[in-house]
Amino acid sequence: MRPHFHPSLVNDPFGDPALDVEFLFERRAPFGQDDVELAARKYHLTARQAGLVARQAEVKRLVPFHFSPRYAGEEEHLRREAADTFTS
Repeated sequence: MRPHFHPSLVNDPFGDPALDVEFLFERRAPFGQDDVELAARKYHLTARQAGLVARQAEVKRLVPFHFSPRYAGEEEHLRREAADTFTS
């Protein structure tokens, strides 16, 4: 890694994210916003919630990478859902 590179991995959707990191690798955002109740029951975030966490933590880049198998072939849609919230 280069000097002052600050990545962070979110593994606990209810923990406090690291602030002011360069990359946030979001592992707990496998659901779309339409499945918000299912995500909560499974202690996961939706892609939109992941974008909000990243924005509030002031990260420079959000990288969601773990999605429910129910979204096979729709991963880009979830990435956009997270990105739209992250950048708004």
